[in-house]
Amino acid sequence: MTVFTTPDRVVTPWFNLWNADAYVRTEPFAGDPWDVATSSTSGAPVVWWEGGFVGLTTTAPATFRWEPGRLEVEADADALFVHEGPVDEDVWLAYYARTGCTAPVAPYERMPEYCTWGDQIWAGGDKGGDAASEQLSLELIDERLAMITEAGWPTGRYTVDEGWCPRLGSGGFGDWRAKPKMGSMSALAERISAAGHIPGLWLSPLIHHECDRAKAQPELLGQRVAMGGECSWNHFHYLSVSAATETHARELLARVHDWGFRKLKLDIFYGRKRDMMELCRIFAEAAATVSDQLELECHVPDPFCSRYFHVVRINDVLISPKFPGWRNVVNSHYSVCRDSSPHHLLNLDHIGGNIASIPEDDFLEHTGMQMRQLEGGYPVVGMMPQRVSEVATEAVGELLHANQCFCATD
Repeated sequence: MTVFTTPDRVVTPWFNLWNADAYVRTEPFAGDPWDVATSSTSGAPVVWWEGGFVGLTTTAPATFRWEPGRLEVEADADALFVHEGPVDEDVWLAYYARTGCTAPVAPYERMPEYCTWGDQIWAGGDKGGDAASEQLSLELIDERLAMITEAGWPTGRYTVDEGWCPRLGSGGFGDWRAKPKMGSMSALAERISAAGHIPGLWLSPLIHHECDRAKAQPELLGQRVAMGGECSWNHFHYLSVSAATETHARELLARVHDWGFRKLKLDIFYGRKRDMMELCRIFAEAAATVSDQLELECHVPDPFCSRYFHVVRINDVLISPKFPGWRNVVNSHYSVCRDSSPHHLLNLDHIGGNIASIPEDDFLEHTGMQMRQLEGGYPVVGMMPQRVSEVATEAVGELLHANQCFCATD
């Protein structure tokens, strides 16, 4: 065991709670960082403070035990990166190098993204994800494509978010069969390509126990999702870490690629970190058998997970006067992603967050925050700003233009 003297607050990038800035710790804790839930944005297995930094450089079991003033670490000595002194970008880069992790190059580089989810929330009357899931339609997709063209914005990734297939039962998660109203998925990808965009699609490592695939192969069922409360994701299991899942992932990604989709938004890797890391590996290895132009994006910036993906998403933020801490969440998610995956391109996620009734002032403030974050990644248009105001639309246009300037200098 190695002991360190610390102040009365430390930062643990791996400990994350959805829509919260939970990384700063002032209460005692103990545990293996590979056993925590990744939640939305779990970063590197590190504890740092003003004047010190301790990070794990392997995925071997380890324990951080902290109380104000004292950190105990149970890990092999050669599995620790230790730094005494100020913690800056150079320290993070040195730590990242010690992990041996690397960042795959994103095939579509800094192209902006247009993701349907924000407009699905808007169309669902701001009643949450379950309602938004039902709002995806070809009409909404076409309307957005037309609005992008009319605004004169650059082409980019165009992601069809959750709602394109049923969630439960036959055809649902695990079977991944499109809803009848979506028509041919190949035709949908062609529709997006014809408008000049890279077709993208939402997928997750979830499976419903009553889908056809699960009934035929119950060995695909892994741990049950446990998000707490009445969260609808609790109806699902994560895929098991198994040979059966490896085969399933290869077949699924090959099918999606055959449809014509070239970018995947991988979501809901919210379970135990060690299991999610293995599922990240399985999806990456499956994609490698399909095409080197199939871009994978995920929301787990831990370098031992992000090494399997091209792009790291800084992930969901609810921007509203109801959540006065949203600015801290935006900044902390960005910092954890930049620090934990310093060589990855970041997806800055939806401009304006995930609440459709966002006031114009908050929308403009968040747009300005993304302008300052362009050094790390590219912007994502969720809800179309035309639904907010003319001023918001102009601000998003300026953000997209600034991103194009970054593209020209890369």
